[in-house]
Amino acid sequence: MRQSIAVHQLNELSLKTQLSCKPKTYFASIELNGVLLFNMGRQRGVSDESNCGFTILRLLTASVDVRVQSTTSQFRKAHAPIKVAAPDPNRNTLSHRRSKLSLNLPGRTIVGNKGGTAMFKMSRRQFAKSAASAALLSTASPFGASRVLAADTITAVEWGGRWVEGMQAIAAKQSDVSINWQRHAGGAMVIMSMIKAKWPKPGIDLFAGWDPNWTMIVEEGWAEPVTLENVPNLADVPQKLLVKDSAGNIINIPRTIASAFWVYRKDATPFEITKIDDLLDPRLKGKICWSVPSLGSNLRMVGLALHKGGDERNLEPAWEFVKELARTGNIGRVANSNEDVLTSISTGETSITFASTNEVLNLSRNFDLAYLNKMDKETGFRSFVYNEGWCAFKGGNTKAAFKFANFALSPENNALLNEYTGGIPANVKAEISEQIKPFAFNSEEMDRYVYIPDWSYLSEQQSEWMKRWEQEIVPLL
Repeated sequence: MRQSIAVHQLNELSLKTQLSCKPKTYFASIELNGVLLFNMGRQRGVSDESNCGFTILRLLTASVDVRVQSTTSQFRKAHAPIKVAAPDPNRNTLSHRRSKLSLNLPGRTIVGNKGGTAMFKMSRRQFAKSAASAALLSTASPFGASRVLAADTITAVEWGGRWVEGMQAIAAKQSDVSINWQRHAGGAMVIMSMIKAKWPKPGIDLFAGWDPNWTMIVEEGWAEPVTLENVPNLADVPQKLLVKDSAGNIINIPRTIASAFWVYRKDATPFEITKIDDLLDPRLKGKICWSVPSLGSNLRMVGLALHKGGDERNLEPAWEFVKELARTGNIGRVANSNEDVLTSISTGETSITFASTNEVLNLSRNFDLAYLNKMDKETGFRSFVYNEGWCAFKGGNTKAAFKFANFALSPENNALLNEYTGGIPANVKAEISEQIKPFAFNSEEMDRYVYIPDWSYLSEQQSEWMKRWEQEIVPLL
């Protein structure tokens, strides 16, 4: 069950939306009865208006469907494969067309002002007429509003796409814990400053993160200790995946062993790529999707540094390579989120990227891909292995959070999640599907192809690396 406001609690439904798109920035927000439900923005490094609508935001579900959609020509071109059904007269639909917002309700349409702000109100009777009387108005916002309180309701922060789809499929198999799903906006480290600002009341019970997150969570003391008593299925997770604080308490609940590596579409790449220096080839003009340093802990640059004689503590060789790459014009898209990567590669805007197994698995369903995850070190292509999972925050509904986490960590459910995400189950009793096996590394392959960085150091450098990216790389793009 996602974040909800019961219909019977509303005397009047008041929705305010704002959407602003400019060549370098965009901003979108939605408020329901004065409560912020959705808030997202991008700044710097946005090359055109297509990023205003890098995804269709399905903000309200159940019987009411609200969508924010950019319909600029660039968006239509870049997102051609995405099909959006025509507005159903029996459904409520909000759409954005350049600087105009319109709301389609049964029997009437309300158009917002030129500035891109629209407000509408309808009575509880009107709302009940357009939605089933027992329906709930739901949203999946990145950070947000008050939830309908229940004894076993938790707020969980999760990645979007296949991650949240997999977790929702697992949640649907039980009824003990209701879940208000909130999504990461950008890399998993982006939300950390927001949590710190809101602490000790971040409004989060269960947090999905990975190695870099655990370091900061341990330092800040945010985690509720995990024990076999509150998460019995943790007994079937390898001890080496468990992260402990200075007192020896376990703070994470691993669920996936994943990797990140270079990959390209064979049908859209003009030649076979065999070494990292191939990225500079003029035949790849506009073909590379490159992510900002805050996405994926800048692992792609760590790999470059390793090949050029450096490492995560000495990225200078990598910075010089990326400057040269930016000057070639081969970077056709700068990704600010995992969704950006998937969209760019799927539409054919670009064909080469550094991605996680989740993104690669998604792409492999529709395209013939070349995996550069098991390449000799001399080629410059390195793979990185990490584990991601949950952390229960102190002061929240930890009992319910642990209860659901344990349910999801069962062999059957852990296998199901990783079928969605393309990872290796952390539970050793879970089965590994055939489609995931190409991404698994045995002991010999781990030594030969994989590099494990200093995650703590990476997390400390995120802010500085982003500043340097904006100052030194963005002007060259």
